[in-house]
Amino acid sequence: MKRMIQHMALVFGICFLLFACSGGGDNSTAVSGNDTPPEDVAPSNTSQLARFSSDEELAAYLKSGLTTRTAYPEPAFGAPEGDASGPGGEASGPRFSTTNLQETGVDEADLVKTDGRYLYMVQTNSGDIYLPETDVFAPPPFEGEPAIRVMEISADPARSREITSLSLAEFENPVDGLYLVTDRGNGNPDLLVTVGGTRQNMWLAWDCLGCWRTGAAEVGLFNVSSPENPELITRITLDGQLIASRRIENMLYLVTRFTPGLDEVIPYPQTEADREWNERVIADAPLTDLLPKASFSGGAEAPLVRTDQVYLPPSNEDREPQPSLITVTAIDLEFPQSPVSRSIAGPAETVFVGMESLYVATVRYPHPVYAEGEVIPEETATLTTQVHKFALTLNGPVYKASGSVLGGLGWEEDKKPFRMGEYEGTLRIATSLGDTWDGSATTRLTLLKEGEDGLLEETGSIENIGKPGERLYAVRFVGPKGYLVTFRVTDPLYVFDLSDPYRPTTVGELQIEGYSDYLHPIGEDLLLGIGKDAVPDNSSGDFGGRGAWYQGVKLALFEVSGNPESADSNSSNPRELDSLVIGKRGTESAALFDHHAVAYIPPAAGQPAKLALPIRLHDTPAHAEWFDPNRPDTYYEWTHTGLYLFEIDSGDIRQTGKMVVADRFNGDDPVMPAFWQASTDRAVILDGSVHYIHSGRIWSGRWDAPEDFSGPE
Repeated sequence: MKRMIQHMALVFGICFLLFACSGGGDNSTAVSGNDTPPEDVAPSNTSQLARFSSDEELAAYLKSGLTTRTAYPEPAFGAPEGDASGPGGEASGPRFSTTNLQETGVDEADLVKTDGRYLYMVQTNSGDIYLPETDVFAPPPFEGEPAIRVMEISADPARSREITSLSLAEFENPVDGLYLVTDRGNGNPDLLVTVGGTRQNMWLAWDCLGCWRTGAAEVGLFNVSSPENPELITRITLDGQLIASRRIENMLYLVTRFTPGLDEVIPYPQTEADREWNERVIADAPLTDLLPKASFSGGAEAPLVRTDQVYLPPSNEDREPQPSLITVTAIDLEFPQSPVSRSIAGPAETVFVGMESLYVATVRYPHPVYAEGEVIPEETATLTTQVHKFALTLNGPVYKASGSVLGGLGWEEDKKPFRMGEYEGTLRIATSLGDTWDGSATTRLTLLKEGEDGLLEETGSIENIGKPGERLYAVRFVGPKGYLVTFRVTDPLYVFDLSDPYRPTTVGELQIEGYSDYLHPIGEDLLLGIGKDAVPDNSSGDFGGRGAWYQGVKLALFEVSGNPESADSNSSNPRELDSLVIGKRGTESAALFDHHAVAYIPPAAGQPAKLALPIRLHDTPAHAEWFDPNRPDTYYEWTHTGLYLFEIDSGDIRQTGKMVVADRFNGDDPVMPAFWQASTDRAVILDGSVHYIHSGRIWSGRWDAPEDFSGPE
């Protein structure tokens, strides 16, 4: 991983070059199911988004942004970083785990979907994989034509079998995830929805506009009423790379990023003649060439948005215009050929979607102010995050309000959405300020509500969360409560009462060794933390002797039902009821990288909660001179890879078994590193059975005897 990060940093250091241009534009008609835009808020404040007044104004802005921007080749290494999590909904009949979600009712795309009988699994070839254990690149776990495997799974006997394979050869992009929509009513067929077009390692080159000039988001709709014979209904292509997608009932929401690219432009002008050529090409470009388009099943393209559907965020005069467009598109799955879109000019960094609202957020970094060729320090510059709110209506997304908060959202793409949550119209957002390396890191929790003037107004905040220098690791908002984990040496878990948006309060905290990367609610009173154990290193010269060494994967169960009104000052503090540590230093779980790797069934009818986690166990001593089991920084070698099963009941965590599919003592190889495993490892719990998806294959076993499994299929 360290080698990969160094590689990323090298690519990130590639500089932008310049070319010149000026403006122009024309009229266009957008693909939209609603020719008359909804009543979006009319901006009246500089913190809000503003509509462009004419095609000429929009074209001039985009062309001005192209003036000082150019492309460099896209990075072509690594796998897409994993992009939220809550208990899956319970269904009548068989009990089975569904995709682990951040918000109940807001479905997320994943590589595996099931209805309890049929399982749909994406199988794509994404190129060679870097194996840090051997410092070589290995072939992907499966090769051949990209496809979706359709499997029939059963609990008794515990088994799976492939009934068909759905080819994806006609799709231009690898499929990144699936949605399964059943029981739609009104005679509508069951749908399997594919989404693709996510940029690899998008966080690496977020500020590189040239890296976003190519690519398209693709949506495929398949009739799977007869799973043995899926039929393609339509394929939708949207210009721009996919940032995020969500589904609420019958409405699919896509967020894409598009940067105009003109084929005749010289990307690296070397002479004045080159720059003059670029100026003429861009000046003569019609507006339709600068806006994203949509097409259906390879048919004719049409603009995805009109000028009056594009918004301009506030900017400082010294900031260069950015020609990227972030587009929020709503597709009614019953009428997929009538999408409704709204765009924001400029970049955006992450997306949070609740049942009623969609928020687009981007970090605004401090920057120097240029005046007459001199750099004037901006002493009051502070890292801020700008947030734009869209209401999710039957007529599509409607812009409502904008605001900003102090601090940033961190660098981990998959954790950014968890830093936001909405409850009864109030947005809660956790941001980071300062740096860990110099001990200035701190965390801020801000609450925002939509005001009458179209602003997201701060109603309350809690500052200086955590001890000096502690970094924010995990965030979870559940109803009126918020849970934050910071870490440097110990794991402070903080509990907040956010029921009153004007008076947020800290109601308790707990400090234990280690940290939680992911927090999962277990009913109303329990919270499960999944992370790493840690050993303090007080002799370290780092952070003033306040360092720590990560150890094995840790599960910790917290009671968070404290009563803040009690006379006992400690009654509201969370308590650690139980914990388990799996393996030694080096042990990993895909759940630490992607919450979709967590399989969970909540407790019901006297049955305990069930949890399944993929584990890559390291606890084999190395036969090397450097190995010292008494040193907390000593790595252990890989032992096996498998699915670990747990039951949670009455404050206890019990490991009930494991399904080992690769073992060093059987002569097996590690196959893939943990960060790639996070992209592929999944599990489904079905009644008394469990099904483990690993390396494109499935192993099936009984919950009470997972060692006696069948497969791979």
